[in-house]
Amino acid sequence: MKKNEFDSIIVGSSPVSLIYALLNAFNNKSSLLFTGEKYGGAWGLENNLLGYRPFSTHILMHSQGLSNLLDHIKYKPKDWESLPKILNEKFESVSYFGASKSGIFLGNPSSEKNIFINYLTQLVEKFKDNIQIKKESISTLKMFSKKDLITINNNNYNCLSLISPSGSNYNLFFDNIEIKPELSKTFLNTSVQFILERKKYHLETFIRFNSLKSKFRELQISNSNNYSEFTLKVARNFSKSSMKDLINAFNNYYFNIFNTIPEILYQNKIIYYNRRNLYSPKDISKICKFYDPSFNLSQEINNAMIDAQDLSKVFQNYKNKDTLFLNI
Repeated sequence: MKKNEFDSIIVGSSPVSLIYALLNAFNNKSSLLFTGEKYGGAWGLENNLLGYRPFSTHILMHSQGLSNLLDHIKYKPKDWESLPKILNEKFESVSYFGASKSGIFLGNPSSEKNIFINYLTQLVEKFKDNIQIKKESISTLKMFSKKDLITINNNNYNCLSLISPSGSNYNLFFDNIEIKPELSKTFLNTSVQFILERKKYHLETFIRFNSLKSKFRELQISNSNNYSEFTLKVARNFSKSSMKDLINAFNNYYFNIFNTIPEILYQNKIIYYNRRNLYSPKDISKICKFYDPSFNLSQEINNAMIDAQDLSKVFQNYKNKDTLFLNI
C-alpha cells in the first residue's frame, strides 16, 4: 500500500485495539495504531517497587470466543488460586463469579510473568510489516463523503475502516459538521497500589465490592517473590480523596478481610481518564452503517466505523468465526 494508506486505522493501545491490529495482521491486512504517549490505555503500566506493573485492576472473564482467541494467540492466563468473589458492606462473601459450563475460566493478566499488555506488545512487534504505531493522541477526527478518506489531526489517510474503542476522547466531524457525542463528561478514574510483605493468606484473587458506599470498587491481589501487590480501583464518588484517606480506607478494608493491620512498604496513587467523549452506535449511524466489531475481519467493507467493545463482548462475537484465526 501507498504511504498513509491502510486497511484499518485503530484508535488506542488497549488490548482491544492491539488485538484488532493482530487479527488484521493474521489476515495480511495493514493497520495504523494511534496509541498516544501513555501506552496501554487503562491496561498501562506504572513503575513501582516491583518494576513496571499494571496500575489498575483487570480480570479475564469466561466466554467461548475469548477462550478460542487466547488459544490462537498462545496466551495462557494464570489460573486463580482462589475464586473471585463479591463482598457486601459487611465484608461478607455474597457470591462468586466467573462460572461457566466447563468450570471456572478466569485469568490473572497481572501476575509477574503474565502481564497481558506486555504479551500483546511483544506479539505486535513480530508483525511490523502489517502494523504501524504512531505515538500520537487524536484531538480531531474528520470523515468525508469520499468514503475512504479520514483526516486525523490535519493529516489525511486512506483506509477501509476505523476501529474506535468506546470512550475514545476526540472531536468527531463528518463533512466538517461536528457529530456531538452521546455523553461528554469530565471525571476521574483513580487507582491506588500498596505493596506488602507476602503472607501465606495473600492468595492471588479478585474482589468486587457491591456496596454503594464503598470507597473501592475492586481489589486485585498479585504475588511476586516475597511481596504482595494490592491494586484497588477507587469508587468514582471518592476519586478525589487524598492519599491519607485512601490509606486509612485500605487499612480498614485489609483488617476486615484479613483480621490484621497491614505493614505497607510502598504506596502510589494513579489518576487516569480525566475526560471522555462517548459516541454511541446511534451517533455513528448518522454518518455510516454501523458494523459488528468482527465483521471487518471476515469481509471486505467500505465506509465502516467500528466501535470496539470490552474484551468479553468482542471475543464472544468470534465464537463461530474460526477461519479468522491463522497459525502464527
